[in-house]
Amino acid sequence: MPTVTPRPAQSAEPADATHPADPTGAQRLCRDVVVRSPKGLHARPATDLATLAAGFACDITLDASGQSADAKSVLNLMMLAAVEGTQLTLITEGADAAAAADAVSAFFVDGFGEL
Repeated sequence: MPTVTPRPAQSAEPADATHPADPTGAQRLCRDVVVRSPKGLHARPATDLATLAAGFACDITLDASGQSADAKSVLNLMMLAAVEGTQLTLITEGADAAAAADAVSAFFVDGFGEL
């Protein structure tokens, strides 16, 4: 029977949190990103983001106000209806989570190439 080690309680998760990796080397990262484009996360950047996300093996999720979207799905991203100034939580989970988090964060910082 495997041994279970309890995790210490944490009061709040930092803006860029790394969670312990599993034995396969996978990790989970959480970051806050903000929609900077005046047009919001509309069809073109949603398509570009889904294409970018599809290049990574890890799971990539964006959460906004209790709604979650698979970043590899244009329709899921559009359902967020994220306008300029919307804060989203970016969650990457898998072996290439760090690289995916960096790339997706940079996409948001760049204003989807529209600034």
